[in-house]
Amino acid sequence: MNTSEFIRPAELAKMLSVSISTVYRMTPELPPKIKLSKNGSAVGWLRSDIMAFLNSRKIEQ
Repeated sequence: MNTSEFIRPAELAKMLSVSISTVYRMTPELPPKIKLSKNGSAVGWLRSDIMAFLNSRKIEQ
């Protein structure tokens, strides 16, 4: 997979207008994150999953 297909925590925080810590607190609400490194220290979300999540939140509001 291409790295542009993933959204890293800092980018997601900017998209949601929250801190990176808040992104991690929101993990139960978010689509599943994906380990991008073997040891799991780098994580991200599929861009398509996040866009679907954001669109569904717009509909609910």
